[in-house]
Amino acid sequence: MTQLVIIFWDLGIGGVQTRIQGLVKKIIQQHQDVTVTLLLYERRANEVSLPKHPRVKIKTFPGPKKFTWFGVKKKFWRFTTAQFAWWLFRELWNNKPARMMTFLNRITTYVMPYVLLSKFMNFKTKLIINEPVVMSRYLSQYDPRIWHWITVANYRLADKIIVAAQAVKQDLVRNFFASAKK
Repeated sequence: MTQLVIIFWDLGIGGVQTRIQGLVKKIIQQHQDVTVTLLLYERRANEVSLPKHPRVKIKTFPGPKKFTWFGVKKKFWRFTTAQFAWWLFRELWNNKPARMMTFLNRITTYVMPYVLLSKFMNFKTKLIINEPVVMSRYLSQYDPRIWHWITVANYRLADKIIVAAQAVKQDLVRNFFASAKK
């Protein structure tokens, strides 16, 4: 049984969420030997519905750990990113997927320790990055310069890159040194 893991932020209403829903339905119908696991940062009340199927699993980050401060239990929000990255690594390690698909730049960065280790350990895990936006424009508006170089490393380690348009492909090749063949 081939294991595909799709990693995303949430299953709220949106274009990417609808694409994930369609992708999961298509895989279930056309590939009887594939199990799909969705690893999500959070679930929302307005989730996109996915078919209940024995080959589809949804796992959600349990959230920041609680700690006791002067007798009161509080969530430890300060290290939520590190906790999420560790949870994600453990889930990937336990599943050892044949294919991983990410949809967001930050989440792709969180899976990189596993990708590097899987290449070193010869797990034969393939990383597929789905890029729907012109990343250079997005990074210049919302993120510091360091994210440009982190993104370059992400695309170098990817096995395949799915783009929404030819302009996105040209942007990745020109500004992030991604291989046009990927």
